[in-house]
Amino acid sequence: MATIKIQKQIPKWDLYLIKPTGTSLIVKSAPLKTFLDKYFINLSKNLEGHPDLSNQDIIDKYQKLWENMGTIRSYYTDSWGHKWACFPHINKLNDYINKIKNG
Repeated sequence: MATIKIQKQIPKWDLYLIKPTGTSLIVKSAPLKTFLDKYFINLSKNLEGHPDLSNQDIIDKYQKLWENMGTIRSYYTDSWGHKWACFPHINKLNDYINKIKNG
């Protein structure tokens, strides 16, 4: 009898930008922090002089930024290798933004 071995792996994120001219891979098989670093590009620099921006304002501004460039698609591959079309949960976004804000 054959034995099937299922091995857990580190969860990974992929981020794509889809434009009429084609699809660009922004980040592939990355941990959450790397994914968010790419999505919230230059966040600490963009926060300079804007201490009153709420996390939701920041999320909305980046969403508009990406929408102006094309369509964003993100995928999460869980620890069992299942791939899901989704975006990180709002709590993860807030945690990331708060870490950047608080240095």
